[in-house]
Amino acid sequence: MSTARWGAGFANAARFVVEIEAAAAGSGQLRPGYVLAGDEAFLLERCRNAVLKGFVPPDLRDFCLSDLDLSQNSIFEVLDRAQTPSLMAPFQVIFVRNVRQLYTRGAKKEEFAALDHYFRSPNPQALLIFVADFVRIPPTSGAWRWTTRTALNGSPKPWASTAGWWSWRG
Repeated sequence: MSTARWGAGFANAARFVVEIEAAAAGSGQLRPGYVLAGDEAFLLERCRNAVLKGFVPPDLRDFCLSDLDLSQNSIFEVLDRAQTPSLMAPFQVIFVRNVRQLYTRGAKKEEFAALDHYFRSPNPQALLIFVADFVRIPPTSGAWRWTTRTALNGSPKPWASTAGWWSWRG
């Protein structure tokens, strides 16, 4: 069944799940980090479950799964955990919430430099999943183009604050 008629979020979530399942089966490449952008709880849960099923054995969950929040932990702590191999589990999965904290006031040059440094030489036994659930993705591609163009043009709309996020994701 094609996900094209369901909207951009469903298609992207399905593509992410397929990529994770292929990597878990050994037939695909796993990237060192992903950004799950969107406020649809069902899709976020679907993606999370695919990662847990593929890379987090139930008996090792306490040792290889971390849920960190950038309002309580710094990005430096997150990256330190990702760089440090686990003694109890062969692979680590780290979910990072409140990504918006990277885009609060201030220059944040050190934080982005640390992210750049990590992703140039990531730990192959770690997977970082950044959850950007503050981003609202419109249901149609036309609305998406309008929202992105308006945000990037400096409109005082509420979603204009996400412009830095989209430019960072490329």
